[in-house]
Amino acid sequence: MSVIDPRSKMVSFRLSAAEYAEVEDLSRAQGHRSLSSFARSAVLAFTPAPNFAGDQDGAAHDLRLRVERLAAEVKRLSDLRMGTC
Repeated sequence: MSVIDPRSKMVSFRLSAAEYAEVEDLSRAQGHRSLSSFARSAVLAFTPAPNFAGDQDGAAHDLRLRVERLAAEVKRLSDLRMGTC
């Protein structure tokens, strides 16, 4: 994101304690520095790449988001499998 267009808007929402713990674990598993970074990534995953004004390479961004979602799904399935063995 360029300095000309800083992130200046904030979105807030509430989670239950269980939801927060689950999101926090998923955020760490995907290597995010913060829950804010994770939430931003998750929200932007639903935004078509051409709408990213500050993104120089929409295709690379889209690919990164897809890989993050795939990694999360693999972790979820692995956790389910470990819980049933």
